Amino acid sequence: MRQGLIPRRAFSIATCLTAVTILVILFGTTAVGQDAAGIEASGEPGVMVSRDYAFRNRRLRDDIDYLAHSIKLNVVYHVSSLELADSSNIDLALKHVSAPGAIDVLLRDYGLSHIQIDRRAIMIVKQGQRDETHTSVHSLVAKAETEEAQERRHETAEETPERIHGTKAEGSHLHDVVFKQLTLAGGLQSLAGAAHLRVLFDPTVEASAKTSMLTVSLNDVSIPQALRYILDAYDLKYVEIDGHTLNIVDEHHDHSSTPLEEIIRKLH
Repeated sequence: MRQGLIPRRAFSIATCLTAVTILVILFGTTAVGQDAAGIEASGEPGVMVSRDYAFRNRRLRDDIDYLAHSIKLNVVYHVSSLELADSSNIDLALKHVSAPGAIDVLLRDYGLSHIQIDRRAIMIVKQGQRDETHTSVHSLVAKAETEEAQERRHETAEETPERIHGTKAEGSHLHDVVFKQLTLAGGLQSLAGAAHLRVLFDPTVEASAKTSMLTVSLNDVSIPQALRYILDAYDLKYVEIDGHTLNIVDEHHDHSSTPLEEIIRKLH
């Protein structure tokens, strides 16, 4: 069992984790779906460039994660999608399609859909389970590419390196977060501990959180983003007990509306 929180900027994780034990994998971590064995791709590299793909008897989730990683798209799996994503094996050839377009095909063909949760992040859901995003993954990524290119030109013109290298929205460091077959409770506690937060679990969700297994691979995310993505994927919310403690509750429970970014920013 491995778990990782990989800083993208100079940052002492060990200092943050005085109360929580976390294994920090700085080297040698292979994100979920990065192993390209079983996938053949021909054509020029590039996010929106059309290519030919041949998926050879691999798990659906691994193929989606491989494609997503190649285009810097973060993916989390809603609990409604896990059975299909983890148990479906695919043997499929796609001609002249972009990597985002290939994700669209795989989702559609296997009864899945997606919800956009950030500019470069989607949550995969079972079709009909939740309100789904009508924008295709192809369009979503194309829009992100355009917006980011515009921002880079603007930032370069203003010569503000801190805006280029940081997350100007919340001033947080960016990380790669990789959890493989860790309990949901363990993943949430590790992330929260890195932000100096304590996490408790309401009795209505405690048993499920301690037995549900979490596998996730996220790139260039802040800790508040990672926490939000995972909570949303498991239909969980949080109640702010005090400035340092969150109680995790189910979605039907009264919960806090204060963004995690704001809660965590107050701790630093």
